[in-house]
Amino acid sequence: MAFQAGYAYPVGNVLTKHYRFEHFPKTSGRAQITMDGNQAIAYGLIAAGVRYGAGYPITPWSSIMETLRRELPKYGGLFVQAEDELGAVSLALGFSFSGYLAVTGSAGPGISLKAEAIGWASMAEIPLIVCNIQRGGPSTGCRRTSSKAIYIRRSSAAMATARALCSQQRAWKIVSTSRLKRPGSRANTAPGFYLSDTSLATRIEAFDEPDLSKLMVDPKPDLTPREGGFKPYDLERITQHIPPGTRILDGKYPLIGGLEL
Repeated sequence: MAFQAGYAYPVGNVLTKHYRFEHFPKTSGRAQITMDGNQAIAYGLIAAGVRYGAGYPITPWSSIMETLRRELPKYGGLFVQAEDELGAVSLALGFSFSGYLAVTGSAGPGISLKAEAIGWASMAEIPLIVCNIQRGGPSTGCRRTSSKAIYIRRSSAAMATARALCSQQRAWKIVSTSRLKRPGSRANTAPGFYLSDTSLATRIEAFDEPDLSKLMVDPKPDLTPREGGFKPYDLERITQHIPPGTRILDGKYPLIGGLEL
């Protein structure tokens, strides 16, 4: 009521000129969509086949978590808000161990808290996507830095891969394109980082509408029975963990260790 009264109050000609957005129809090329960086990451993850994840609120990561928590159930998935950062990364690792590529994320301080579990995932070669949405300012850990993505490892474990995002369109393409060997994908068998920051997370841009028919991935764990003598850690090929419940014909089931032990 106060707004309406103020808006209607006559002040000479000050209020006689109204500014309105003008719509100019697009006459050629693909239709465009608008979204901010965090939306591009969230929907890109869905298009790439991510159906499970866990996280804990922290700016500027939180809107990715909220988007996934709302959208993943529509695709038969689940996103859990954990009680803390340690619980979040551990839940996400459980999802990945089950045969689905999972996601977690945070800002700098939360990534520091996730370090031990991510280090174990590197040693055990469990795939996981970690979104590091950085922000400036002092805290329990340096917030705006990619050093965590480089040095967050244990002993001689494989280094986590990192991919930086620089625009909404690039964020969408990198995260959603299944042709790429995405960080944390089953092809990589190691945790991987997507690096973003608060500027990209909140800035809104327009780009050509993607062709979802060519991008959408329907993830399904490979439960094909394995031959006897199957070893997830094999120096002759890329490490491949089998989803729990997969039958091994000789009845000898491997344990998940670390550093190919």
